[in-house]
Amino acid sequence: MAIRVSIDRLILGIAGLAVRTFYRVSVEGEHVPATGPVVLVGNHPNGLVDPVLLSTATERSLRFLGKAPLFSMPLVGALVRGARVLPVHRPQDASDPGRDNEATFEAVHTALGAGDAIALFPEGKSHSEPKVQRMKTGAARMALGAEAQAEFRLGVRVVPVGLVYRARRRLGSRAVVWVGAPIEIDDLAAVYAEDAWRAVEVLTERITAGLRALTLELERWEELPLLEFVADLEAAPLHADFERVRRLARELVVARRRWPDEVLELREQAEEMRERLTAFGARPRDLAVSYTTLGVFRYVARHTARAALVLPLALLGRCLWFCPWQAVALLVRVARPTRDVWATTAVLGGLVLFPLWILAVAGLVGWYAGAALALGAAILLIASGLAALAGRGYARGLAHDIRAFRDALTKRDVRAHLAAERDELVRRIDRIRARAAAEA
Repeated sequence: MAIRVSIDRLILGIAGLAVRTFYRVSVEGEHVPATGPVVLVGNHPNGLVDPVLLSTATERSLRFLGKAPLFSMPLVGALVRGARVLPVHRPQDASDPGRDNEATFEAVHTALGAGDAIALFPEGKSHSEPKVQRMKTGAARMALGAEAQAEFRLGVRVVPVGLVYRARRRLGSRAVVWVGAPIEIDDLAAVYAEDAWRAVEVLTERITAGLRALTLELERWEELPLLEFVADLEAAPLHADFERVRRLARELVVARRRWPDEVLELREQAEEMRERLTAFGARPRDLAVSYTTLGVFRYVARHTARAALVLPLALLGRCLWFCPWQAVALLVRVARPTRDVWATTAVLGGLVLFPLWILAVAGLVGWYAGAALALGAAILLIASGLAALAGRGYARGLAHDIRAFRDALTKRDVRAHLAAERDELVRRIDRIRARAAAEA
């Protein structure tokens, strides 16, 4: 068992490294219980990237559930079997899915009875919709079934985990793993004894509410740019103050339903201001920054050494990794994946092509110059690649800060005009949000 668990962690560790090269991942919210039977449930907007992100919510070894067709896919099948994923047979996957799933339920009940943690996605499939979809009952049936076998003395806790992606198809964008408070199910013992299906429905409703409380719940993707812009106006990025941003999302949904023309006009005004800020080279929060001599001195002192160390290695990394990055981009263009598996395709491509690139370059260097230099070449490739990923966002942020400081000195009138326009837009947003909050 110890060897299996280590293989699980190895596979998830490698996959996690690949995902973290694509996204900037942070884990927020509550803590997953360190011991005892746990059922982790997450929303499922991003294909096979989602289970990897879900695993970052805890140090515990997880038993995932996945749809049966994954086991017959090249490469993916080997990975899910190595990670001890339990197959779930949907009606379209088997002639008798009920019988095929009996073994899965028995394995889950055994695992929970032993105090293990399992993980699944109750929506039943990956999707590209901007909000949580209708929940299947499997998670509730598994948790309650395990408890029923132990006469409700097991202490199973269901933990909702919301996966929020800033921009699923953009390298270096942020992905936030929001861990919610555990959902206790002890109070359902009497309900289960009287009507097992009613208990399943109640727990499914609690899971649905728990996940919706941890996601943005937009009605359409077109609302996201306005939401992000307003959050930026209020200096409330997704990873810093999720509840505030989520409240804004709810108010936006209400406002769009009640006053669609006014929200459309507001969105157009926000887009126009975004374009002017982009032309000016500024973000909304830059307009509120005041510069002091001491503050500028501290900024320069803090970043001079770091820039001198990181940026040259990052530039080298971009040169050394240009070919494999382009190969991954070509693979994605050829595969033409749907929105919800775009990142999965890119990550899996990277998992194959990047190690091959390291082996090819190290092998070529070793052939000409020996094993020692081959090892050095592999280390340099890995270090420069990581620096390129870190340096990309750092260089962009550094350049932006320099431009903002320059413009604050040389374009004060334009900056003041944009600040006044921002204040007027914020007042309009506040008024419609107050009406939406009252309606809600």
